[in-house]
Amino acid sequence: MKLKNTVLFLLIVLIFTGCEILPFLPTADITLTFNPNPAYDPYYTSTYGWTWDVNVRIRETENINITLGNYGPGNAACISKFLTANNQVVSTDIFYANDIEEFFGTLEISGNASISHDATFSSFTYDEGKFVETYYGIDENGVIVSCTDTLILINNTKK
Repeated sequence: MKLKNTVLFLLIVLIFTGCEILPFLPTADITLTFNPNPAYDPYYTSTYGWTWDVNVRIRETENINITLGNYGPGNAACISKFLTANNQVVSTDIFYANDIEEFFGTLEISGNASISHDATFSSFTYDEGKFVETYYGIDENGVIVSCTDTLILINNTKK
């Protein structure tokens, strides 16, 4: 009876102290980068206003496969906010998995690999500002991961 009580006591201690018998599974780490950043040399279009062409890259750095998808707030796969030069949020765009797959051609990122696409960022009548983007995914161990970066837009053609 004493052995049974000791085992039960140890089990309760393990549960309440957060200790685990099995080691934690590793977690993917993804990074988002824009190139160039800051972006210069915009052009003006009648539809979208000031526009910059930038490459967007998402890279996994822990050798763990991930799948981008609708894992963010409101089931978003990407949240993109445009802020003015003085940090006033002008717009927030929500993108979903089907949008991300259209942009990058895939939702899958293998461990220690990256995906990228050439994107167009438009600020309408604002001649400078920044985009803050966050992408969401899930790694092969079921852990939700995200990455965020800020793209600085500078208009050296108007000034």
